[in-house]
Amino acid sequence: MNSKTKKILTRHLLSFLIFGSALLIAAFSSGGSDSFNAKYTKIISLFKKSGLDINRTYDRLIFEDAVGKVLKGNTTEKENLIANVNKFTREKYTKKELKTGSRKETLSLLTLPGIMWKFLKFLFLFFIVEISIFYFSERLALIKFYLVKEKKNSFSGLLDRMIWEKKDFFIKEKIDWLRTSLLILGMIGRLLSYLILFSPVYVIAYVLKFNSENITFIWGLLFGIFTNGVLIAGVNKFYHLLVSESKRGYVETAMVKNVPFFPDVGKKELLKILLLKKDNFGETIVTQIFASARLQFVPSFKEVSRFVITGLIIIGMALNIQSGVFYQMLRSFLSAEYDILFFILFLVFATIKFIDAVIDLYAVRESGKYEN
Repeated sequence: MNSKTKKILTRHLLSFLIFGSALLIAAFSSGGSDSFNAKYTKIISLFKKSGLDINRTYDRLIFEDAVGKVLKGNTTEKENLIANVNKFTREKYTKKELKTGSRKETLSLLTLPGIMWKFLKFLFLFFIVEISIFYFSERLALIKFYLVKEKKNSFSGLLDRMIWEKKDFFIKEKIDWLRTSLLILGMIGRLLSYLILFSPVYVIAYVLKFNSENITFIWGLLFGIFTNGVLIAGVNKFYHLLVSESKRGYVETAMVKNVPFFPDVGKKELLKILLLKKDNFGETIVTQIFASARLQFVPSFKEVSRFVITGLIIIGMALNIQSGVFYQMLRSFLSAEYDILFFILFLVFATIKFIDAVIDLYAVRESGKYEN
């Protein structure tokens, strides 16, 4: 383990211990409904010793009568005990989170397995969305780079010629109205796709009438990848890195030596290679450009990861997915179940730190290959 790796692990571990411990302490010190009972420990224990139930009206009347007989000479203590019983009853039946039918949960051995199971389901979805966005960001950016580089972006080319050549365009190119109509429909479809990619998930869910009952894992996966602008942000980031790398000196040197920019195959075959081939496109310039752009893209993907988590949290809350961990987090906040709330926040924080550490270690390993 080299010094860079040790430094990265130490930094992330120290951050995790400090902030993670703070969240855990907050979780286990927030007592949920137990904090309510702690305020009335003396009263509750007196009822238990008397064999009475403080939650029953008849038992409370018996208790008040007994207190009045036992503490005849001590009016102040008698009034304090009865006042505390009345206060306990009033709070129990007026506070929203303590009403019958909305009993608060607490972080315990009974609730912990359920929370962890929900969070594991979230992690499964999160890692699939994360890997998918990383892959599509690279590949779609690479294909866009190829289309622009080879001037084969028919939509933008058509618009440029229509603007600058006007009527001559139709005479020179002999474009019929059918083709023009198809291109216009294509541009409209492209505009709609951008609207979907940039739209918040709750807007799309509302339009498509999704809710907690008809949402499935597949739809959750699609929403996580193709909404909230996360994918398009990754594609644009990687594309600009490709463009920046294509202007470096080593590219010009390779072009002088007649090194092919892209694999010398047909258009369809080339698109297939750019989309599916792992990271080596043969003895071409694009292989080196792609590797250099990825080396810069990986560290910046930590920001994308945060957008992904935020998007999945929004999906869980906006669609009221009651079997999800973030719906429970929202419910815990509204019900003042702060121990559960802080524990879920701790799990999210731990996930973010784990992703950050993995990305940093991967970046160090990849950069080490070039240094050697």
